[in-house]
Amino acid sequence: MKIHRRIGGKLYNAAAPKMVGAPVVVYQTPYRYVDRQITADMLVDSYKMPLIFSSLSFLSRLCFGGLDFKLESIDGPEDDTKETQITQALKQIKGADKSLARIGRNKNCTTLECVRKAALEGWTFNRVFFERAQQMGEGNVYYPRLQHLPSQSFNRTPSALSGNNRYQVDNILKGIIFDTQEAEPHFFQNVDAIREPIEIPADQLMFIEDTGIPDNTSLLHSVASTIELMKQARHDFRLALARVGTPKEVAEVDGAALAAMKNAGIDIAGGYQSLVDYCTNMVQTQSTNQAEVALPGVKFRYPVIPIALNPMDVEKFIEQIILNHFFAKAITEQLAQAVSVSSAPGKALLDSVISGHQEVIGKPFEKLWQEFLDINGYDLLVSFDYWSWSPKDQKAEADKATTMFSAGGSLVNDYRAAMGEDPYTPEQLQQLFEEQNYLKRGTVPG
Repeated sequence: MKIHRRIGGKLYNAAAPKMVGAPVVVYQTPYRYVDRQITADMLVDSYKMPLIFSSLSFLSRLCFGGLDFKLESIDGPEDDTKETQITQALKQIKGADKSLARIGRNKNCTTLECVRKAALEGWTFNRVFFERAQQMGEGNVYYPRLQHLPSQSFNRTPSALSGNNRYQVDNILKGIIFDTQEAEPHFFQNVDAIREPIEIPADQLMFIEDTGIPDNTSLLHSVASTIELMKQARHDFRLALARVGTPKEVAEVDGAALAAMKNAGIDIAGGYQSLVDYCTNMVQTQSTNQAEVALPGVKFRYPVIPIALNPMDVEKFIEQIILNHFFAKAITEQLAQAVSVSSAPGKALLDSVISGHQEVIGKPFEKLWQEFLDINGYDLLVSFDYWSWSPKDQKAEADKATTMFSAGGSLVNDYRAAMGEDPYTPEQLQQLFEEQNYLKRGTVPG
């Protein structure tokens, strides 16, 4: 039976429409085609550069210095009836977190270590893989288990699927195949160069991807061409350093001096060829610590080589571009001038960038622990409380607390807590009240 509804005097089919769009699209066109040949191996190699390694490693520590598990009632933070559940669940989570995952050769990795690993691979490939499993613990409690699968290992397409228009291959990791008919992804891990890649069931994978950026790039992928340019600039700098910093010694036979000596009746033993042999020997055996005495008719010099463009300046320029790319320095500086609403607008904007990374990378792991709570019957919500990357501005906090207290917006003990002091006892509060009354009347107690 078909259900219809009347719209504008006409009958329309009320059945839900079927989606016809393609969520993953690879444009097949010969026009304006650019083959940049940026492979997974190239991205891994780029990560080994000191500038890239230090930048992304530091960014990881900056965003994920540490985290705590925060639990609250599903009915909101005002519900104080779940304290027993929170205490019990938090104890179980911390116990399970000690051996949550295997990352490489380490089998007892925590959520924090998983998040850090996911961040580095997310920034490199924008594709992160963890294989999931569950195990039964004491008291019939289900615990999650994870195993990290290196993103680089998903770099090869199975031969049976290669060239088939039904399957669209990922732009960065060729082992990620999207089935356009079923609208489902398939994941093939390359663990043996001789054998075909092995498919990892999608329902066993925790697949992390930042959907806020185009699926054909990543943080490192988008700057890979600039990194290659930096390598070339560094090569040119080394070449200039060898040529200009330590130029080759040049020896010249002065023909005019030889003619003058001949006219003066001065003869050179061996003649012109002996001077050529002498110059050849001297330039081939030159050293930085030898003193040379030239024969008559011979000159030694070190040429001054002009440089139209200093390769070191070029390298510094490219290096700054890469740093601005990773830390959004150019954007934060411009926005800081436009929205200078605090004493440190640049820090506030950097905090927002950090919180964005924490949301993208950390949310899947929050969902993992939320499933743990749901499966084990807890009416609780979990979130991560990330450690702040920098201490608070103590002077600003003190000024704010003083202003609030002076305006009557906080109690004495609230003010003392904000200043890091112990609260007054009721007796001390009574004494303070009496002293303030005496001072207002212009008299001193006693």
